[in-house]
Amino acid sequence: DMLIQGSLEEPHVIGTALLDTGHYTFPPEEAKDDSGQKIEYRQLAGVYFQLKLKSGKNAWYSNAMATQYLELKVDPGDEIYLEGKDANRTPEEAGIKASGEAGSKQGFLRYLGHEFQLQEAVLHIPKGKPPYMQGRATDKLRGVEVPSAGGVLKTDMDIWVDFKGTFGNVSFALDSSPRSEEHT
Repeated sequence: DMLIQGSLEEPHVIGTALLDTGHYTFPPEEAKDDSGQKIEYRQLAGVYFQLKLKSGKNAWYSNAMATQYLELKVDPGDEIYLEGKDANRTPEEAGIKASGEAGSKQGFLRYLGHEFQLQEAVLHIPKGKPPYMQGRATDKLRGVEVPSAGGVLKTDMDIWVDFKGTFGNVSFALDSSPRSEEHT
């Protein structure tokens, strides 16, 4: 398994990636010689690496935003690229950079204490710019009392949350049909 944590400007990769020609483990596992002394692989210092992560059938993305929480299943085949240099040996270009796009039609958004089912979402990570996300999550409320000209009408109400923005600045818009007095 491979876990990618942290901001998308500088993600931290932990675990093993299986590739066509072998596998790589991040961070490198500490190696010791027969006498228990740590072995350093200085020949790997400053290596520039590129990883293309292609979503399989069970890849998930999650993000906690203040009191909101998004968890979505990434569409199979979507790709995110990670590239960078060893942070200890090449400080002029240290760190890992990410780019790519991932979409989803499965998952949920927890907003204002309510869980909405994801209708569609896109996470776009352009090179050299902040990551951007947008999407919609929906739910249906049954037996809602809605004021009408003839009094109070009991009906089902479709509600949804649209979200969009750069990371750290995602805006949320709640709406419904029929419209609630709170939204007019």
